[in-house]
Amino acid sequence: MNAVAAALVAMAVAGAGCCTVPQASVPVAIEEFRSAQAARVERTAAVSATGTLELRWRDGDGAHFESADAQWWIERPGSMALLLKKLGERMALAGCDGERAWVIDLRTKPARLRTIERGDEPEGWAQALLPMHLAWLMGMEPLPASEPDRQWQEGDLSWAQWAGRAIAWDRSGRPCAARVLVGARVAAESALDAGQWRSVGGIEAIPGHCSLRSPDHDASADLYLYEPSAFEPGSKDKLLRLGAIREAIRPEVVP
Repeated sequence: MNAVAAALVAMAVAGAGCCTVPQASVPVAIEEFRSAQAARVERTAAVSATGTLELRWRDGDGAHFESADAQWWIERPGSMALLLKKLGERMALAGCDGERAWVIDLRTKPARLRTIERGDEPEGWAQALLPMHLAWLMGMEPLPASEPDRQWQEGDLSWAQWAGRAIAWDRSGRPCAARVLVGARVAAESALDAGQWRSVGGIEAIPGHCSLRSPDHDASADLYLYEPSAFEPGSKDKLLRLGAIREAIRPEVVP
């Protein structure tokens, strides 16, 4: 069994990371960050990118590394998909539409579908790449309209937290890291490479390198994205809408 697809199907997609943090002095105020984030969101209403996903983990058999070619799509509000291929073969499709996420094992005949509701996410090192969390960890979601529950400084970065999510930014008003929390525990966290942002509509809006990890598990993932391009909203429903996906490929539903 291919380790990349197995990791995705077992836990619902991946997790992990660390990355380059820019050396900034005084981060901008949260109001400026909110405005800059809104501009990035506006430029990424419906975009896709090619890329690579790398997984590293350790178990009783030692250290492991796997990589897969990736195709990524986002359509706002709330839809995202990540298709993984190995040597040209489609291995897995992960996606979300709002509060629901899914992972489809494309290696089997018929394909096998697993759905996950927000709040029912499986525990494990793969939690960070669950589709309902990935956009936040990539620094690509708008900030909540409410004031944050908490704000603080860590080195050169400012942080703000709303319930189970936190995000950090620097003096340029660009996101640098994010966290998903369960209570006080960090379930998943990311770091965004300051030197690898991709431009859409003249604004650096997509992180070209997002490192992810689950602090409780000895594993990490790195998602690299290249050459973003816009697509017509609604034209990728067979990748972004679960109903259309199920009608197209007739997967077997598994618990």
